[in-house]
Amino acid sequence: MADRTSYWPVAAIAGAGVGAWLMMRGLRGAVAAPARTDRAPTTDAPQGASASAVVVTPNGAPPPSGASVDDAVAPTVAAGSIIAVAPTVAPVTSRPAAAPASTTRPAELPLPPFLADLISTRTPAPTPTAAPLSPPPPPAVTAAPSIAPVPAGWVWPLLAWNGRNPVISDGWGSPRDGGTRMHKGADVMYRRRWQSELLNAYPAHAPHSKWHFMPAGTLVVAAGDGVIWSAERTARGFAIVVDHGRPWATFYQHLSALLVPARAGGPGGMRVRAGQPIGIVGADPTNPPGHAIAHLHFEIWRGGDGSSAIDPQPILTRLPVLLAPTVGAPTAPPVRPLDRIYAEHGRGIPVPYLRALAIAESGENVNDPHGVINVVQTALADYNRRHMSAPVSEGDLRQPEVSVKVAADLLRTIIDGYRRFHPVVANLQENWQNPEFVGLLTAGWNAGASEARGVGRVASYIATLGGEVTLANVWKLAKDAGASPHLSNPGKLAFATKVRDAYVAATRAGAPS
Repeated sequence: MADRTSYWPVAAIAGAGVGAWLMMRGLRGAVAAPARTDRAPTTDAPQGASASAVVVTPNGAPPPSGASVDDAVAPTVAAGSIIAVAPTVAPVTSRPAAAPASTTRPAELPLPPFLADLISTRTPAPTPTAAPLSPPPPPAVTAAPSIAPVPAGWVWPLLAWNGRNPVISDGWGSPRDGGTRMHKGADVMYRRRWQSELLNAYPAHAPHSKWHFMPAGTLVVAAGDGVIWSAERTARGFAIVVDHGRPWATFYQHLSALLVPARAGGPGGMRVRAGQPIGIVGADPTNPPGHAIAHLHFEIWRGGDGSSAIDPQPILTRLPVLLAPTVGAPTAPPVRPLDRIYAEHGRGIPVPYLRALAIAESGENVNDPHGVINVVQTALADYNRRHMSAPVSEGDLRQPEVSVKVAADLLRTIIDGYRRFHPVVANLQENWQNPEFVGLLTAGWNAGASEARGVGRVASYIATLGGEVTLANVWKLAKDAGASPHLSNPGKLAFATKVRDAYVAATRAGAPS
């Protein structure tokens, strides 16, 4: 290997020569290029300067003092690089004459032959060509956080209740099914003002919760004007989709009943108005017993289907809450939300009677475990014996139309039994204008109707005595007739009397039958 120290004299001489040559070149250029005075000063941008021109240098170094757009070149900029934006200098209205260039040039120092040969062998770097730059677009401005637009005329999907507005009890993004999916909407309920408020009426357990509650029969209203796209039963309760016109749609889930015609989906559905009742709040029937919280699951779709769901909270928080349903619309449903179900599934039994019975049984609570018209276990077993091909489970009774269907079937069985076994007893024949018939039917429903130990047995006993079969006489003679103790219970008599009187009052007031 050669001794590297033998190169030091040559390197030293070369270094000194290059330095001297560069110094002389700089000196020569400084003398040959007089300072220009036709440029505006750049120490400070004048007032009113705008960031509309990019000033760069070929090597990326800061531009020299006095540089302007005329000096700029267009270097190659890698994607993602940051280009500094400098203020544009205001144009100068008049330019002074340039100073005359000096005609005297200093003598150049000769270079050593070996240094001249070394320099001549290198390819000179190309001289950058100045090119005018078109003004760049304005600098990007960070947009303010987006605010969801509020569709015109929309309202909350629940009404105010006793001066209390609905609230979101569980919002967008909450984990579901062990974290395998997220909540794609908002659960809407009413909130207690303090933890112990209203506990007597709405205990802190299903269908209510520790901090939230849901009054029975709460109406769900359309959030805006639109057309019912679908209204059908699902595994998680009744669900409705309202099409409000592009791009908006709303989705309502866990309803216990529909107040609009059922339909599988598609154009041409019933037209609804903002605030019009479309259903009744229920609970998710897939939740285990004791954990089914009554609430409205509400989604806003901005694109036509569930995949376009957006967080509804920013919109809901800016919507008004109605105090009462919108009335006067040609398609407005009945004021009493369950009347349509009574009419459709009541097997011809007058709506006011089924309503009075439901109020007495559950307060028309669609979330009652035994149904809106309570069906006890023995009555349900009797129904299933007569309908073995389509039995009903206790859980099915949470659906109002199922509860009403089963109750109406049992009432029809009682009416048929009265007619068959007591054809000559006027008060046991179906006559809805006769209050005694209404009272005795209710007694058979609530205290027993059989010929073995129910109203039928007492009626036969009274007939042997030559007396009149009335509600009061049944209770008076039930013990003597050997009937069920229920027919001697004053509470059962009060129940039958209450239902009878409520029905009579409703029919006299002109309520629909």
